[in-house]
Amino acid sequence: MEVEILTCWTGLIVAILGALAGLAEIISRYKDAPLSAVLTLSGMTYLLINGLSAVIALYLVEINAWQFGVDQNSGHAKTLATQVIVAGLGSIIIFRSSLFNVQVGDKTVGIGPSAILQVILFTLDRDLDRTRAQHRADTVKEIMTDIDFSEAIIELPPFCFALMQNVTEEEQADFKRGQELLLKNTKLSNQVRLLNLGLMLLEIVGEAVLRKAVITLDEVIHK
Repeated sequence: MEVEILTCWTGLIVAILGALAGLAEIISRYKDAPLSAVLTLSGMTYLLINGLSAVIALYLVEINAWQFGVDQNSGHAKTLATQVIVAGLGSIIIFRSSLFNVQVGDKTVGIGPSAILQVILFTLDRDLDRTRAQHRADTVKEIMTDIDFSEAIIELPPFCFALMQNVTEEEQADFKRGQELLLKNTKLSNQVRLLNLGLMLLEIVGEAVLRKAVITLDEVIHK
């Protein structure tokens, strides 16, 4: 009875760890509104599949009695803890790696668990991206209405970054490169460049900060 209870708890913990790993992936991809992305059907399914993958990984660990370098004399608790952590957080590596690769024409095709899992996760991720894209388009159009691009491209970014306290130098450098491309790309209309500017800022500072910054700079950047 104790073994069954322990197995249930370890399975639950591993599933949570696997889901947390999937959560970290979603947060890293959809920085403008990570919570909204997670709460979509695709986001929840993404977490569920990652959690299930972790449970399957734990099953493989147990039936193969993998110790992961832990001394058998260290005790069952230490071994079990190591197996749970590796299965929970390492399932991403286990199920997204290929057992071997096959060359098909000019492409390398991976053979293994990743062949199925990668397709499922990619499909969910793409569906989630489409859902978020619709919201981003509506949000940026609303926030950036009646704004002068030539003023906004200069005034808005530094103010947004000054409002934030954790924008990294790398993020600012990447934005600077995108900003320079927008300034150079005169083939695009100012309206399209303005919307792209809004999308770039939205990804870094989020909707609430961008909206507040535009309102605050109303007299400076509006037409």
